[in-house]
Amino acid sequence: FVRVDFAGFIKAVDTLGGVDVIVECELHDTFPDKTSPTGKSDLDVYPGIATLSGKQALWYARSRWSTTDFDRARRQQKVLRALFTKARSGNLLQSAFGLYNDFRENIETSIGVSDLPFFIDIATRLDDLAIKNRVVTYPVIKAFTRPDGAQVLLPTQDTIPYIAESLSPPAGNRAQSRPL
Repeated sequence: FVRVDFAGFIKAVDTLGGVDVIVECELHDTFPDKTSPTGKSDLDVYPGIATLSGKQALWYARSRWSTTDFDRARRQQKVLRALFTKARSGNLLQSAFGLYNDFRENIETSIGVSDLPFFIDIATRLDDLAIKNRVVTYPVIKAFTRPDGAQVLLPTQDTIPYIAESLSPPAGNRAQSRPL
């Protein structure tokens, strides 16, 4: 696992020189910003490709002002995919050892330095189009209030194909096909 704090996320995006995200819907929000004279900054993005700085990417992924949690989940997936694509295209994965140490204060992980070559090898061979991601929304799930008052989402029968797809192995075992 890897858990990155906000400062680490901003640093990662800025290290890449920003990320290009395909924006589907106009989004406007205001965020606390210690570096701004007013203590806040606006994020305004429009449909098309937006190049986002670290702060902007974080804000875009976390915005809750005018959209749903499902929209936020989709935006988060888009930003993560954009980060991965940018890291691969810039050969940043080859600098993973140095970056590992640079980001050590901003991450918590079970991956050791000795594990990096294996993960870098897999990452460099992944096909972006073969990576599946889904945001499951209504009517595949339904709202439910638990007896303790917590509002949760429950799967419906329509969820089964998504679960089956996510649990299906890939067409080939990529880890075993790597050169020795």
